[in-house]
Amino acid sequence: MAKAQGHITVRRRPKDGEQGEVGISYRVSFWQSGKKYHYDLNLTGGATERIIDICVNKPLSLIGDSGFKAYQCIRTHTSSDSIPLGNVNYWTAVNNFQPLVSPLILASKIVADFIDVDDLAANTGFISALTVSKLTVKDSNNNIIAKIGDMSNYTVDSVSGKYPFWIGGSTPANSVTRIDSTGKLTTTNIVASGGTIGGFSISTSAIGTTGDSYGSAHTGIQQGRIYIQNSASSSGKRFVELNAAGGSSKIRIYSDYDIDTGLYVGGKITTALWLETGVIAGLRPQYRYLANSDFPYTLRWDDFNVFIHNTNEVTLNLPSSPAKGQTAHIIKTGGGLLKINCNGSSVWLNGGNKTGTFGLTSYNAFIVLFFYGSSNCVMSLHVED
Repeated sequence: MAKAQGHITVRRRPKDGEQGEVGISYRVSFWQSGKKYHYDLNLTGGATERIIDICVNKPLSLIGDSGFKAYQCIRTHTSSDSIPLGNVNYWTAVNNFQPLVSPLILASKIVADFIDVDDLAANTGFISALTVSKLTVKDSNNNIIAKIGDMSNYTVDSVSGKYPFWIGGSTPANSVTRIDSTGKLTTTNIVASGGTIGGFSISTSAIGTTGDSYGSAHTGIQQGRIYIQNSASSSGKRFVELNAAGGSSKIRIYSDYDIDTGLYVGGKITTALWLETGVIAGLRPQYRYLANSDFPYTLRWDDFNVFIHNTNEVTLNLPSSPAKGQTAHIIKTGGGLLKINCNGSSVWLNGGNKTGTFGLTSYNAFIVLFFYGSSNCVMSLHVED
């Protein structure tokens, strides 16, 4: 059966003591080919359903339009192109359903394909399903503040696109929150006190992998802190923190007991650390101790303080490709000969150049090496008698 657009039921009063026939249901719908339409006014015998169909050629919302027509079925039949709506053998024209104007309509049920009102008020409303093509929300000054379902093109940040939802503005470009047709959310104001983002949970005071319990094993952001920690205790464990809480700013980096480096800065960068002012407390550069068995030895990029105690003849190789500005402080003790292998560099010492290999026999000596090029080095030598 066609989907009903209107339904009116009339029941016949029975004779005294007798069961009356089932009442007539007037069913209003669009006419369609291939549908069975009923005229059951004279149908008797206890039928469970008796219907008289009324078909219209346009939506009910167009009632009053000059082209609107309504017909009542006068013979039960299945419609077809050869039995169209208005065929005088199966249909009869009925009242043109002129518009009804009334200050009050009371009905237990209203079915319509379109309702157009300036104002709709209800104390209690229940809608099991609502389909709209576009919904516009305005404030008390009749300004647009939100739209839903608008698939027009709008230009945002010089890019044209469709924004079926926005709120807090007259257009998507000046809205507080908008969602484009791909589902992308853009908002300038978000408040979240719970939920998750990927593998991170949100609480009232933190975003982290295991909640907002600062000091627990987790990674996240909490109350001015950015932290990475794999143990509830920071003592001797991996722990990274950028902390601006409590009016203080700090960077804390802890490591396991078996990790020598607390802070590592690498990569191709011009400046690893630049302090224009302030005090560095507790600075202790890399230290290396070398004895007879450690030679021959080649200076590393991180050999800043080197202590050599040799009683035998040993050879110290300068780096083959030193970095500009690389510096080494060497303290030599012991009576053994220390040979310096320039390793391709030209070493300026006491007003002259040294190349190849040369020796230092002093028992106690303090040597400073400064590389100012890829193969140029200045050596300062202080000998203590």
